Amino acid sequence: MQSTTKRTIKQQFYDSTRWRKLRLIILRASPLCVRCHSIGLLVPAAVVDHCIGFSDKHDTLATDEDNLFPLCASCHNQITQYEKNGRYKDLSLEDTKRLKYTIREINSDGYVTTPPPIALI
Repeated sequence: MQSTTKRTIKQQFYDSTRWRKLRLIILRASPLCVRCHSIGLLVPAAVVDHCIGFSDKHDTLATDEDNLFPLCASCHNQITQYEKNGRYKDLSLEDTKRLKYTIREINSDGYVTTPPPIALI
């Protein structure tokens, strides 16, 4: 287990007052999950996602509002799993936004039946 003195740069950033304030600004300005909203569902956002990851607390992507998107926990977990599997690599910010934050299909119960597309359409 990692000690609190050896926290990663990202953990320190996510624990910072700066991030907590920015996260609240994003969620207040856009309180709905952008993926769910793309198909007409009104689901409250609970997480602010970095479209393109950042490398350290000084990376401008960490606080760039154009790189931050409100998501519900379910969509965030799904996107995170796709990222761990290597999807969305080496894409531009615009292409990554389009692929990560748009749902293509849902079933009659309102659940996503297809993952976000892997390749550009």
